[in-house]
Amino acid sequence: MNFDILNKGWFGSMLGLFGIVLAIYFYIKGRSVKRLAYQARTVHLIGGEKAELPLAVKVTFNDVNVPLLAKSTIIIWNDGNTIFNGTDLTPNDPLRIELPQDTNILEAKISKLTRSVIAFQLLKNP
Repeated sequence: MNFDILNKGWFGSMLGLFGIVLAIYFYIKGRSVKRLAYQARTVHLIGGEKAELPLAVKVTFNDVNVPLLAKSTIIIWNDGNTIFNGTDLTPNDPLRIELPQDTNILEAKISKLTRSVIAFQLLKNP
């Protein structure tokens, strides 16, 4: 068998370059990363230009007319490869969703929780 190709200078250089690229790839893949990710989707049901329901539909809540009604779904997950610890989020700056001042939340609920050990809660600030 002829191994003359191994004696070529360009072959060694290509092999070395390929090794460097692989080393960088596996270094990046092997790092511990905590990455909080989210996805939000809002559907305007009543009011606004893109309302899903016709103008004839009226909604009241506690006998008060609701001029704009929207349904929002927010999904939050760890997109990294390492577990978030309780100390990763500080009590002074907790994970929260902030809405404009004039927003009234009629109902909030957790639709799905993949791990009960997380003890995720919905709290409303006054």
